Amino acid sequence: MHKFFTPIILTFVLLSFQANAFQCISFVKPSYLKNPHVSVFKKPTSFVAIDTSSKFGREDEHFFFRSFYEADGGISINAILRSENTRSQHLDGRVLFDDTIKYFKARGISKINGSWFSYSDNHQAYFKALEMGLPPSDAAMMTWTGQQALRHGYLYASVTLVKDGTEEGYYDGIEVVFSKNKENKSDVVKIVHYIDEGI
Repeated sequence: MHKFFTPIILTFVLLSFQANAFQCISFVKPSYLKNPHVSVFKKPTSFVAIDTSSKFGREDEHFFFRSFYEADGGISINAILRSENTRSQHLDGRVLFDDTIKYFKARGISKINGSWFSYSDNHQAYFKALEMGLPPSDAAMMTWTGQQALRHGYLYASVTLVKDGTEEGYYDGIEVVFSKNKENKSDVVKIVHYIDEGI
């Protein structure tokens, strides 16, 4: 009796292990660097990843993550990873943010610059935090970019609002600087008035 059941039990255990292993592997997202749907462009002052399989908007744009090293030692990040109805299936913003920091770390990163336009996730999160009663610098830290900057030790923020001059109380964009230097923290919001004079 013992000899008869032993191979059956061992076979069942082995199949169960293989099935579980297959499930784990199937849910592991492959590295974007090895992903055929992602194009990565690296230069001394830029790091760009594009989801070539995606299309959104009227001009069928691709989702992207772009970062640039500025002359003053800061980095600027510009990304669109989702639209109203879909999101990139191949780009992970958190991973790309971390890789950007690693890529430019040897140069020294004095600050992280963010430019957020109306209706973007960061833009909406910033004003929502203000409505909750947070001061501007803390509101900036409550955004997605603010949370990523915080993980890397950039604890302080200063904010500039870019006003388009067409509607009272409406701001076309937000420019934020995240820094490790406490002296750069500011709750005095600068307002820049921008007037589009056309062509």
